[in-house]
Amino acid sequence: MELKIGTTIQSLRKQKNLTQEQVADTLGVSTAAVSKWETGTTYPDILLLSPLARLLGTDVDHLLDFRVILTQEEITGLTDKMKVFFEQGNVEEGIEFCQNKLKEYPTDLQLKFCIASLYMRYAAAVLDEEFTKSQMIRARDLYEQCLDSEDQEIRESSSYVLSGLYMMTEEPDKALEVLECLPCPDYDVRMMKSNILIQKGELEEGIKLEQISLWHHLRNSCLNIYNLAGVARKQGDLKKSLQLIDMVIQITEVTRIEKLDLMNSNFYLFKAEVLSTMGETLEALKALEMFGEAYQHSMMKEHKDTLCFDALEFGGESALSYDYLKRNARFLIQENEHLEPLHKFPEFQVILEKLET
Repeated sequence: MELKIGTTIQSLRKQKNLTQEQVADTLGVSTAAVSKWETGTTYPDILLLSPLARLLGTDVDHLLDFRVILTQEEITGLTDKMKVFFEQGNVEEGIEFCQNKLKEYPTDLQLKFCIASLYMRYAAAVLDEEFTKSQMIRARDLYEQCLDSEDQEIRESSSYVLSGLYMMTEEPDKALEVLECLPCPDYDVRMMKSNILIQKGELEEGIKLEQISLWHHLRNSCLNIYNLAGVARKQGDLKKSLQLIDMVIQITEVTRIEKLDLMNSNFYLFKAEVLSTMGETLEALKALEMFGEAYQHSMMKEHKDTLCFDALEFGGESALSYDYLKRNARFLIQENEHLEPLHKFPEFQVILEKLET
């Protein structure tokens, strides 16, 4: 952890029109000592910090650049730096960078939330199950601390994610416990507010809220059906599971919601797994090809023809890089045990090659 006190001392000294000799004489140290402070070679003795701050017309907090939490802009900048480590495969350096920032700002819950989200996003940055588990644990510990945040959005988002993490670690009671703390209204405030804004003539904001509300309702409905398909599959009713997943895919295609994120590719992957298990090899390969196409469409982020969501922006600064997504897509199908029967077919290799281009 590097202190920037030297540049601060030099800047304030010049603002006060003081020479290094004058600062040294006042504090009873050598001119060489002041020079070393300003170049960052050494730091002032702790007993000199208060007199030095008074001489330069500031306080010790300013000298030490002391802040309890970071600004949103600073966190965004740090997140961008962290992403570079993970995207380029320097995972250990990335984790070390994150851990050092957490030590530097141990009570900054917004920083913890951002780093936890980063750990989740890049949990599969190294294609190793143990690494993924360790990243999930790191993220879980940070999200648990974020439950004490004064920011409602951070609290609620942390609860949602924790519920999923607890299910992955087979702790259903904990998953229910965090969800019980969340508000569960029977109405959509966004939809109500959008109607008011449209009535007031504030069409742009009203349309945006309406589309956000529609996005969440459609997404949740698709996930509900997707989960039911998963239950049917677990119960051995593969025909019902296939019918349900086809229903989800139809919804995403009609509403064009599949253009907005990687969710639709997951549905095609699920369909390929079920068909492969049923021995429907050719149909499974077709579904897997659709997975590749859906994944690539999402990576290209072409949202121009999303009629119901043309006022919204997706992706942005937090979006994963194209190269990382390609690696992840190949991993999803190459290491999938349900798809092993498909590996021997040339069509499978063609799908892998398409994901490479």
